[in-house]
Amino acid sequence: EATASAMQRWRKELLALLEREGIAGDAIVGQKGRGEEMHAALLRIAGESGAGMMAMDSRGAGALRHALLGSVAMGIIGNSKLPVLVTGQKAEAPAPGGALRLVVTNDGSAAALDVVNELAPLLEGREVEVTLLRVYEAAIGDAGRQAEAESAAAELEAVARRFPKEPAVRVAVEAAKGLEKVDAAIVRVAVECGANAIAMSTHGHSARRHLLAGSVALGVLAKSPVPLILARGG
Repeated sequence: EATASAMQRWRKELLALLEREGIAGDAIVGQKGRGEEMHAALLRIAGESGAGMMAMDSRGAGALRHALLGSVAMGIIGNSKLPVLVTGQKAEAPAPGGALRLVVTNDGSAAALDVVNELAPLLEGREVEVTLLRVYEAAIGDAGRQAEAESAAAELEAVARRFPKEPAVRVAVEAAKGLEKVDAAIVRVAVECGANAIAMSTHGHSARRHLLAGSVALGVLAKSPVPLILARGG
């Protein structure tokens, strides 16, 4: 009885929060099963509610670094078949109204398609502008900036066709400036194009840059004024 009363009170508080923020939605207060891990309970409840995406606040990149290396956030991102939206310490309140703009990163790996496959159903029929981005870094043995950029753009055009017809998708190959790191370049492009969020595949970038261990995604999260959407794929 005490548990039920507390759950009702928490639900009312959550509903009041939604109303105060002007967000249309419902509030769910679920129960963790005996022996069930917290991330598993959250994923189960999200699945039972028919959620299309999960969202959490990292309370800063440092906190997320700790979480990604061993607690609830790691469990959610590592096991969720839903995209996970994460806000960082520099996240700003979105401007009211205006078009929805997403920057979707792609490093050329097969796993980098995860985020496209996960987002495509959510974007279908919606007014959204997508920038499909690859950051070019010069490397020994490559064909040179122009040739590499042309090749990357052709690959991105093929990826762009995986999106539904409704979203306007443009491709962009951006060279890192000077000593600029990939994460900084991603955030810079997102800010320049007025993006509302940045999306990337966890497996795609982790294979090349150890994403979950603390490189690109955590760098983006630490620097970005907009949320980061992570997709693990199937």
